[in-house]
Amino acid sequence: MSFFFDFTEDFVGYSARVKCVALHSTEPWLACSLHSGRVYLYDLEAHKILWDRDLLDHPARTVKFIERENLIICGSDDGMLHVYDYRRNRRVKRWTAHADYIREVVVHPTLPFVLSCSDDQVIRLWSWEIDWGLVDVFKGHSHYTQLEYGALILTDTSLEYARCDGSRK
Repeated sequence: MSFFFDFTEDFVGYSARVKCVALHSTEPWLACSLHSGRVYLYDLEAHKILWDRDLLDHPARTVKFIERENLIICGSDDGMLHVYDYRRNRRVKRWTAHADYIREVVVHPTLPFVLSCSDDQVIRLWSWEIDWGLVDVFKGHSHYTQLEYGALILTDTSLEYARCDGSRK
């Protein structure tokens, strides 16, 4: 199977650099977080920006859709997680989640969980069903933590992931 993308329009954001992009699985949307703290939501079919906001005071290192809740979650360099309702265009919650840069967030495909990982060498598990309460903390890393969905297995009872030092935990 081959894919062909015909890009006919450029989207320009004046920032030092793009930190993360996320695609919505059922809508033709792309979310983009920038080093400036600005987050864009693009409609790829209509070739237009749906909204762009200076959402964060620090670089927005990661952004993900939580599609079944109509939310976007962003992690920033000040250790904060920010949750926004993209249908209503409002902030849902913001809190200090880590003591250092948040490198990545991963949304569980079926359960109400989000994993966040940080330069503070900790991975945290959050649940939106308990007002974004902390469910678990995974410590014992000797390096900053970075998660990619393909490099982790999260079931109802366990978490397994590849570590930056090449090991598995």
